[in-house]
Amino acid sequence: MNITKIKISDLFVLPIAVCLILSMGINGIQLIQANPETVIKFMHFYSRDIQTELPFYSNAIMWLTGFLMVAAVAVLFWATIKGEFLPDNKSMALKWGILIGIFSLTTYGFAVRMISNHQAAANLFFYVGLLYLLLWYVERHAKPNAGIFDNVKLLPIFLTLLYTMGQPGFQKIFNSSAVIPYYVQMFEGSILAKMPGGIPPFIYFLGVMEFSVPLILIISLAKGEFLRANPKPFFSVAVLIAIATFVMLNFGLSILTNYPGATNLVFYAIFTLWFYYYATMQK
Repeated sequence: MNITKIKISDLFVLPIAVCLILSMGINGIQLIQANPETVIKFMHFYSRDIQTELPFYSNAIMWLTGFLMVAAVAVLFWATIKGEFLPDNKSMALKWGILIGIFSLTTYGFAVRMISNHQAAANLFFYVGLLYLLLWYVERHAKPNAGIFDNVKLLPIFLTLLYTMGQPGFQKIFNSSAVIPYYVQMFEGSILAKMPGGIPPFIYFLGVMEFSVPLILIISLAKGEFLRANPKPFFSVAVLIAIATFVMLNFGLSILTNYPGATNLVFYAIFTLWFYYYATMQK
């Protein structure tokens, strides 16, 4: 490409790619070389409740996260050297670099979700959504192509929604003896506590709503709905239930005047809608 024909807007992706290279490179190397203290630190960002006894798979998941981050950095660096951030390229390396980065955030999100670090899980959910926005922008300015990439790029969306809804739903339904008293105390004195049956029916109902999402998504995956060109009826139902659940959770936290938590749930609903749009906008 003639350098004199390059517009300022053609360079917008470059600083973002450099930012991803630096941040994921530093964090990825730390996680690959991680000692137990580093793993605990990464697992408990934003959390006040530090757990020294982590699930047995935590080290392996965090090492995988680090490996994927370093792999994303290598691919993004190669894409940058090749100038794939400029228009009129297929930009395959750039797309793969972003997607591998998304996969790394998906595994990281799974790890923190499993220990109920809700704020870290929320931030990673939004981070995944923003990287899909970046991927969409790159795809719009790149030459069209097809292949393995198009058949796997939606998998992180399915996996992120699966554990985001599945873990809290499982806890509410199958660990209710520990969960219900916490919510009863949380909503004590609220209008919900004065409803027939009190708080427990609401919590069980939310648990059923949440846990139904991963069950439907498993059916969706089995039917190949993650493939870009396939219809996505089950995925659509799962997304609708997820958004409705976020709305109900937002209502509950709004009653408690928990503004940060309620705001996060608005973001969850919006990013879930964005996931749906991205997954279905191209046939």
